[in-house]
Amino acid sequence: MRREEVTIAKRLLVLVLVSVAGLLSVGGLGLWGLHSIGESIHYIDNNVLPSVRTIDDANAEYFLLRTEILRHVMTADDPAATERIDGEIRETRARLDKLLESYRKMVSDDEDRRLYEQDLALTRTYYQIAETALALSRKGQGKEAFAHINANRNEVNAAVVAYQKHSSYTASMADKRGREASQLVQQLTYTLAALLVVVGIVAVAIGFLTVRHITGSLG
Repeated sequence: MRREEVTIAKRLLVLVLVSVAGLLSVGGLGLWGLHSIGESIHYIDNNVLPSVRTIDDANAEYFLLRTEILRHVMTADDPAATERIDGEIRETRARLDKLLESYRKMVSDDEDRRLYEQDLALTRTYYQIAETALALSRKGQGKEAFAHINANRNEVNAAVVAYQKHSSYTASMADKRGREASQLVQQLTYTLAALLVVVGIVAVAIGFLTVRHITGSLG
């Protein structure tokens, strides 16, 4: 085999190897990117969004519970009404407790855990305030029950603020995860584009030199 033929064969082999390596690199990077994006979307769908909904629902149930307890106090002179509202209060409290318990498995970091434990502590404090007020209300002492709630309004409002802060934090976590996923897609797009350009340039250069060498040999 002549020297020119050996050189051409080597260049063609290099061209094939570069093309294959480029395809494998692009494909491998693409698969890795899809896997990473899939994990981000899965985490958002199965952890971040449920945590946002759970805290928002807990906040809504807490607001409903406060409303029902005030209704109870305002109808303290009507045993039938207070008995009916007692049932509503038990149902609302059960839903709130279930939501708070379910959130335990959704805690994502130290700050989230701190906010969650604050929610629990302030909700328990409110339960104690509410139980005293309800006991007075069941005795027909509506004014005394309302005075007790009013005297502890700072603690009652503290739970409201805590739920709102926690809700804002979970929403910010969802936004952060969404931005991270978008940035990953953007970085992957740029990297794949750059890799394709490099492989294309190398392949064209080798092909051009090979054609030039063949043309020169024929001439």
